Amino acid sequence: MKDLHLIIVGKLKESELLLVEDDYRKRLTKFRLIVHEVKAHGDDTVAEGKEILSLIQKLFGKTDSVPIYLLAEWGTLPSSSEKFAEKMGAILDGSGAVCFILGGASGHAETIIKTSKESFSLSPLTYPHRLARLIFIEQLYRSQCIWAGHPYHK
Repeated sequence: MKDLHLIIVGKLKESELLLVEDDYRKRLTKFRLIVHEVKAHGDDTVAEGKEILSLIQKLFGKTDSVPIYLLAEWGTLPSSSEKFAEKMGAILDGSGAVCFILGGASGHAETIIKTSKESFSLSPLTYPHRLARLIFIEQLYRSQCIWAGHPYHK
């Protein structure tokens, strides 16, 4: 089973949202979602970037040994859930693990942007960090349903 690592700046503290997230994570069967939380440093994206790079090196040995994708408001916006599923399918079709990063309130450090392969936006709207995290995980589950022809996505 393929591993999809999701690195998130900040911790999710709301137990209600954690319950919903856990429910979606349990439903994922096509890949294993591994969530890593790193400390938020307010406006200091450089410190957050160092923590993220350190974690990536710990997990994978070096930053160029795993494809890194960013979730960012300025990233490419899929035009539909079907297009998102198509893109995720292509990303997950390769061999080895993949890594997605959801930055902190001030965005991504320049070092993280430079190491990434591509960036995605979840919406033209701005969401609270804790909801963006949940929306991404729900869209992963929705993608899995689309691949299987399951009616959940309609």
